[in-house]
Amino acid sequence: MLEFKGFFGEIGEYLLEMVTGKISDKMKLECGTVKAYAHKRSEIERDLIRSGINWHTFFESCDFMRMPTEEDKEFIATLNNQDLMDMLYIMISAQKRYIDAFEETSLNCQILHAFYLLLKSEMELRPNLSFMPKGDGFLDYLESREDRLKRIDAKQKARIEGNLCIFCESTNIRSNGNNWQCLDCGKYFRKKQ
Repeated sequence: MLEFKGFFGEIGEYLLEMVTGKISDKMKLECGTVKAYAHKRSEIERDLIRSGINWHTFFESCDFMRMPTEEDKEFIATLNNQDLMDMLYIMISAQKRYIDAFEETSLNCQILHAFYLLLKSEMELRPNLSFMPKGDGFLDYLESREDRLKRIDAKQKARIEGNLCIFCESTNIRSNGNNWQCLDCGKYFRKKQ
């Protein structure tokens, strides 16, 4: 990852601390070369970005939240494709958590949405990222919240009543001890009392 500035610099610093904490001295020695160490560090960083950090909690606890500046806009244009996609992933992940917590109108969520739109517009300028979805994913996710909540409620109800398979949505279900079994897909799911 390159040297980040401004808003992204704060995120980069946090990631650097997290990655440094995850790389042991033994692992550093095993890498042998600077190139191998950089590759390992990059691998750990990607894993952290994708699954190791609750970005909603991170942005709620940080003190550097502010609307994008010209410096941020210029910096976004200098990001390589992987860093651009990583930052976009961070913004999307955090915004989803805000929406799921019914906090989409909070100032932090609005700030993240502004950065998301900047990243998204830069991504759309790059022909080699044309495979990425178009449009505003934040608004799409917000609009689909009611449907997601209905599906979650239906699955919770299915665990209690055994009237629907939570995997394939079949109604061909039977009780099997502490589990329900779908006779169509063959999968089991735990009963909830």
